[in-house]
Amino acid sequence: MIIVSKMTCALQLFCVLLLALQQARSSDQEEPSKYWVFRPNVIVLDVDLTKSTSSHVELSCGEAHQLRDVHWKKDNRKLRERGNVITVEVVEMFGGNYTCHDSSGATLNHTLVLVQETNNEKGPFPKTILKNEENNYITCKAKNYSGDFECSWQLQENREDATLFVSAERLASSEVSSISCTMDEHESKASCQDSSFCPYREERDRINFTLYATHLYRFEEYSKVFYIHEILKPDSPENLKVCRINVTWDYPANWKHSRSYFPLTFQVKVVKGSCDSLQAQPTGTDEATSLKLSKKYRHKGNSICVRAKDMFCDSAWSDWKQANHEPQRRKRNPAHSHHRPQGFSQ
Repeated sequence: MIIVSKMTCALQLFCVLLLALQQARSSDQEEPSKYWVFRPNVIVLDVDLTKSTSSHVELSCGEAHQLRDVHWKKDNRKLRERGNVITVEVVEMFGGNYTCHDSSGATLNHTLVLVQETNNEKGPFPKTILKNEENNYITCKAKNYSGDFECSWQLQENREDATLFVSAERLASSEVSSISCTMDEHESKASCQDSSFCPYREERDRINFTLYATHLYRFEEYSKVFYIHEILKPDSPENLKVCRINVTWDYPANWKHSRSYFPLTFQVKVVKGSCDSLQAQPTGTDEATSLKLSKKYRHKGNSICVRAKDMFCDSAWSDWKQANHEPQRRKRNPAHSHHRPQGFSQ
């Protein structure tokens, strides 16, 4: 009796442990992972591949279809799961387009599941869609203080078919974003305008420009944060003219601000060849829009280069504007001309 009793207790204990283990495994496998809604019918699943290579997502066909016989497809392939609410497994980066159907096969609803890597063996939030140019995925520039700016980027060579979305807003602002952005037809840059920007008022909040990129079912987020004056790069000076020893130029045409409040400063250099040459160092900065060339620079073949920047902000210089220096030839005095006799050999 004692032996049988001990065996019975041992068997009961084994069954309890087995049931607990099965429940733990079931809980680990079926507990839905966290995701967030990117757009209507599009969700993004954040995965840390250093911890797990698979995730589980709960999908719903919608409250309106609770009483229907619902079946599901992933990328047009039929799934075994049935019902209005199902839990699907997403392995690594293999999301998909999930559609639910009624008994006749008609599509009732759909959910696109995208996957964003939050960590892998390369580190947090690895990027594979945009090119990294000198630790910058996105470059933003403003030509003046109108509130307009432009952001550009480059896709990796094997990511040309990526789908892109852009948005911009002021950080920490409680107001609805007044910034609108439009991508060009090549989807390589976006032109944005802050309709509430006032150049005479200090910028309290930075702009956060965000680019969302998807390739297959991979989702990546890129952002650039800045004030307008930090990305300022004026256009090159205009109407650069060289007349004998006098050099003159004008402000860029799109710099329409008051010059007393928003003055530009200029640099000039004289080189042989291109303005990008490092042979000559530019002069000191000056707000004047003219100068006289000293004798040592009055040589044929020299190029005069002028560039501009905001006088008061540590922003970027414009590109160089170039003009060639052609010294004016002296006219010969007819009174001192000599005619060679006919047949004189040179």
